[in-house]
Amino acid sequence: MGQIGTTLLYFAMRYAILLILAITTCGITYFLRDKGYWLVDNLGGNLAAGFLGALAILFFIERAIEKKRQQERTRVAGLALRQIRLPLQRIVILFAEMIKASAPKPFCSLPASLHELFSHANTAHLDWLDLDGPTGHVEHTDWKAESEAILTSELEHLMAILDRYLPFLDIQLVEAIDSLTEDSFLYFVRRIRSRDDALRKLGRKGGTTLYGSAVVRDEFFARLLAVAKQLELAGGKATPVVPTSLVRQDMMPKAGQARLKSLPPPVLFGYGDPPVREPSGPQSDQSAQLDVKVV
Repeated sequence: MGQIGTTLLYFAMRYAILLILAITTCGITYFLRDKGYWLVDNLGGNLAAGFLGALAILFFIERAIEKKRQQERTRVAGLALRQIRLPLQRIVILFAEMIKASAPKPFCSLPASLHELFSHANTAHLDWLDLDGPTGHVEHTDWKAESEAILTSELEHLMAILDRYLPFLDIQLVEAIDSLTEDSFLYFVRRIRSRDDALRKLGRKGGTTLYGSAVVRDEFFARLLAVAKQLELAGGKATPVVPTSLVRQDMMPKAGQARLKSLPPPVLFGYGDPPVREPSGPQSDQSAQLDVKVV
């Protein structure tokens, strides 16, 4: 029996004991009312009323305590949702900027939702992203360094929040975030700079690209949207939003500034060994066995 079941049984037994005592006292008092017993005549009714009163007081006090606890849990969960929103929003901004930098032309209007932003028509632009191209940011000048720095930092931040507030979060949200953090495409993008450096040391010419990753890429964005949906269900306003920088040409990066002139040979994503993720990491789903080859 789990901890919750044990707790419920404990409360039920306390109510049952008081109720049994009250019923027993009432019954004894009723059947012995004409026998002339002083104890029964003078204390029986008072004892029964006392047991019933204790039962009522216990019930209402525990309901008040439970209501207070639920209010506190709701407040803590709201705090956790606001904190979860920050790293997810930065991840959304990163991929929105990657789409913008690889788009053939500027976006005329802001997508109405994350589903529209990360539709297949928009994410297909990532095939053309020059990962060595400029980001327009001072901290990281190319997209390999930008993606590695942001994803490493925000995923660590996200997992720290989960560890801290796990008992206060809905299981559906926790499962969605766990599925996102274990995504193979996300891991690939996060480690793309170190992988590219390793290929260069092996004498492979030409940098790594995202061309050929459409299947696993769509799976990643579906998981990202699932997390946003669970955030919306759990906290309403906690969901990430579409960044307005997507349609502003006065904000870096500019549309198409890191777009390849032609598509290189694709990166082939398939299921097999070795896995993309680190050997010590969890491999709970099929995407954990993703194999990446550069043609």
